[in-house]
Amino acid sequence: MRAVGTALGLPVAADASSLASALADRGRLLVVLDNFEQVAAFAPETIGRWQGAAESEAVQLFVERARAVRPDFTLTEADAPYVVHIVRTLDGLPLAIELAASRMRVFTPSKLVERLAQRFELLAGGTRDASGRQATLRGAIDWSWSMLAPFEQAALAQASVFRGGFTLESAEVVLDLSAWPQGEAGEPPGEAAGSPKGNQGRTIAWVPDVVQSLRDKSLLRSWTPPDTGELRFGMYDSIREYAAEKLAQSRAEGAAMLRHAEHYVRVAGAWAEGVDLHGGLARLRNLAGEADNLLAIHRRAVRGFGASASALGVRAVLALEPVFATRGPFGGFIRLADEVLAYGRALGVDEALLAHVLTARGWMRRMAGDPAAARADFEAALAIAKRDGERSLEGRVVRLLGLVTWDEGRFEESRLEYERALEIHRASGDRQLEGRTLGDLANFDQEEGKLGEAQERYEEAIAILREVGDRRTEGIFVGYLGALLQERERRDAARAMYERAVAIQREFRDRRHEAMFVGYLGTLAHERGDLDEARRSYRHSIRLSRELGDRRQEGFYLSYLGVVEAAGDHREEAEAASARASKLLEQDRLLSSMIGLNRAHVELLLARTAAAPKLVTAATRAANERIAEVEAQGSGGWTGADSGRSLAQASMDVRIALRLLKRTLAGAKA
Repeated sequence: MRAVGTALGLPVAADASSLASALADRGRLLVVLDNFEQVAAFAPETIGRWQGAAESEAVQLFVERARAVRPDFTLTEADAPYVVHIVRTLDGLPLAIELAASRMRVFTPSKLVERLAQRFELLAGGTRDASGRQATLRGAIDWSWSMLAPFEQAALAQASVFRGGFTLESAEVVLDLSAWPQGEAGEPPGEAAGSPKGNQGRTIAWVPDVVQSLRDKSLLRSWTPPDTGELRFGMYDSIREYAAEKLAQSRAEGAAMLRHAEHYVRVAGAWAEGVDLHGGLARLRNLAGEADNLLAIHRRAVRGFGASASALGVRAVLALEPVFATRGPFGGFIRLADEVLAYGRALGVDEALLAHVLTARGWMRRMAGDPAAARADFEAALAIAKRDGERSLEGRVVRLLGLVTWDEGRFEESRLEYERALEIHRASGDRQLEGRTLGDLANFDQEEGKLGEAQERYEEAIAILREVGDRRTEGIFVGYLGALLQERERRDAARAMYERAVAIQREFRDRRHEAMFVGYLGTLAHERGDLDEARRSYRHSIRLSRELGDRRQEGFYLSYLGVVEAAGDHREEAEAASARASKLLEQDRLLSSMIGLNRAHVELLLARTAAAPKLVTAATRAANERIAEVEAQGSGGWTGADSGRSLAQASMDVRIALRLLKRTLAGAKA
């Protein structure tokens, strides 16, 4: 409780009720509790208690008012989730809850949930004993609206274009109150709302004063996200819906949406470009904090908010690429990119801009387990980059094509693509991409067992990335260096590198690479025989990969988890993990060989625990045959320059699986 309270900015001595109130004040909130699986049995008494305390008053109010109109109403276990959904959707506003509960004369809670989209109609005329302005939700907001000065009404209406909140700086750009210059009629009701006293030389409707006034009147709310520490403002959904109607009636909606789109595309584009440079962590957090505003720009473009807005929609989605690439879900970005490409092409958006969308979608498709679709996107983007002479994009796409070519088992061709990419980056003076590509080439050396050359290249890449401030990618290659040290059997040094890599990725909330290096920590524990630690690490990686939609990495660690479960004589778990891994990686030529080794390992371990000599003999023979197959020159069906290489020579991951299987064959546990 203390850790969660600290993250929410509460005093150390805060109790559960204070924590519940703080959680409620944040609105919709994701709470991530690392390692909570170790005490998951206590979830109802901790998380459930906090959430319940935050919502109990609102639910109790609903039940009381429902019983006033329907005395036999009882909150059943089946109805409870619907009532919780109702009070959440109504932002916990007492008047809205009372009006909703009064509809229990004719509705069940589940039917009320279905009608919440028409909240103003639903919450109209529900009570008989309220004053005229409180008889409906619209009436209450109408009354508050009528008490505002004209420029406050304009500000509130325009603020409805924001989603997920906004900062004061964004309000000053998006809210246009220039129609109320200093000294004109429509004086604000008090100095806090923009009185001209002491404000010579500015408009009477100064945006900071107006925002403060609307906050004081509870028409805006405010909070401070722990990630950025910057005060944000926003509206309750009911008020935003009302204000949006007023904005549409004023005929100022299009201009406000355009100012909103131009502002966020400008600032978010700059953040996205600098995510992997000095100060990149703060930029990534800013991007994540403005995701709702950027997605709103895209949704308006999908709805056809003017041809001029389509390019802004494309840029808004592109700005979110670093957020999806690090935090997922990959499938979510793929769907956004599909929509962007559809309306971008239909409305004639510059193909050079759409090439960046193709590149981003290709990367996500590879992670989602669709290498063929990824290659199609990369090749389409490369054709546009070459046509337009976009050397930087060309180099980036050639590098990504090298990765897909590697996945396909064409190693020499892949190396040539990486070397070509390195030439382009050096020619254009792009030190950051030079460092990244050097690290990629170090991967080749490592996979081929050239560990000395690989270590030199990793260290050179890490130095360049540190120089340019690309801390996140530096952390990735620190993790790969840990894998190299693991191959050299320097396990303590490898563990230190993995732990450093995990710490960096957690700073950036890069869940994909966190999953990768926690999983490699699992293989390290597995090799030294610590099956409990290996199991915990694999499960952590699998969970993160599944949440991201990273089918490739999920299958990778499921395969190793199957071996651990088999070593513990957990037959059902072992077989399920192995079967799922095989399904996820059936299209991956290289990793499918690792899956085959681990599957043979599972069958051997299960045969041994079954104490069936014939089964053990058959499983041992199958395991040895599988080892011979992956160690054979020209195995795996490689062609051309790669035809003389074995699978073991091609992949460090295959070598880890080989070492584990050979250890078991030699008589060790796993």
